[in-house]
Amino acid sequence: MFRKTFLAKALSLIIITMVLILPLNTLFAQAMADRPVTQGEFAVYLVRALGLEAQLQLGAHTRDYVQLLEEQGINPPGGFEMNKPLNKKDMAFIMVKATGIENRVINKMSEKSLVKKGKAVIKTIEGDVQFQRGRGTEFAKAQINDELFAEDSLRTGKTSSVELQIGRFGAVFIGENTEITIEQLAQVGQNKKDKVRIFLKQGQLVANVKSETKLVDFETRTKTTVAGVMGTIYLHSSTPAKEIIITGEGTVRTFTTNNAGKPTSEIKPLEAKGMMTADPTGKEKPNYSQATEVQLKNLLETGKKLARLLTKLPPGLGAGKLDNTAGEGNEPVTPADLGIKNKSTEGLSDRAANTSGTYDERQKLARGDDEAYKAAIQALNEAGIPVDDSTGAATAANTLITLTQITQFLEDLLVEPLYFRFNNDVTPIGQ
Repeated sequence: MFRKTFLAKALSLIIITMVLILPLNTLFAQAMADRPVTQGEFAVYLVRALGLEAQLQLGAHTRDYVQLLEEQGINPPGGFEMNKPLNKKDMAFIMVKATGIENRVINKMSEKSLVKKGKAVIKTIEGDVQFQRGRGTEFAKAQINDELFAEDSLRTGKTSSVELQIGRFGAVFIGENTEITIEQLAQVGQNKKDKVRIFLKQGQLVANVKSETKLVDFETRTKTTVAGVMGTIYLHSSTPAKEIIITGEGTVRTFTTNNAGKPTSEIKPLEAKGMMTADPTGKEKPNYSQATEVQLKNLLETGKKLARLLTKLPPGLGAGKLDNTAGEGNEPVTPADLGIKNKSTEGLSDRAANTSGTYDERQKLARGDDEAYKAAIQALNEAGIPVDDSTGAATAANTLITLTQITQFLEDLLVEPLYFRFNNDVTPIGQ
């Protein structure tokens, strides 16, 4: 009888304990799931989701994960603050850089969507030349007269080269072992915001842009240097050791950027015969000097050879201006149209001096301005990564992200196949 009574009391005690404790555990787990995630914790999640954790040593701390992302140019405006709660605005900017769609954001800030409104045509091919249609597809063998559009890529092999006709106003020679991506493309200039932008991943290119094309900004960039022109012949090259820009004719506006795309220098005009040499790591300041006679001779020979690909502009887009007569829709010729230098702008024409290319947009993106945030949200939504379904209201931007939300986001919306292939563990580690 005593044993039965004892067992009954013990069982009752266990049941009461479970009734009292289990709800507390559930409440504690729920509270943990609803707590805001810090920027440092998100860095850990993101490194694992991107499959980059193998680059870290065992026992790495949160600061090591943060440093790894920053080395890849992935960070919120102003840099990571490990203990700061993550909000939607910071998350949006981090994801823009993690997914490589910064230039879509820049395009939206310039209020242009030029995909397939312009084209580049392959005019000559030497050796092994391949192109990629859009992002994520396989490279295929290129042929003469193939057409390339915004977001298409092109690469050349050893002792290979290709010539591109860009719209009606530009031509580009791409040397051996070179890879480019056409980021933005205009057929003809319709307003001052029309742009052509080419990303030079590696290798060397020479461009010839018609000087009378006043309504199109032509820009090439690498990870650390940007060259923008309004009509000139110039060279842009990128190797692991150094990056070079040489102006053959006209003037090139240049500036440097860091891995996150933030300008690290003011716009500097590079006159004819000028050369800028930059450190690809961005640790050293660029050096400005004069190109050698051999460099200039080779550049001008290539650039002038490209001139045969420059077609006559239609009326209203520069035709007739050089002989001081106006074509249909043209305004009378001005000193700026003729490229007459303005001393107050150190050699840049009036039009070029007032045009910063993507410099201003890159500054806004780096600072995290509201305009950049709105554009980032739109670009992420279009890419299938909806950080927020709003249009960028300030209240939404400051909303904190919880542990549950971030886990669900990474599992369902970011890179689900890669995420589970590399690492199932999403538990944040200690700092």
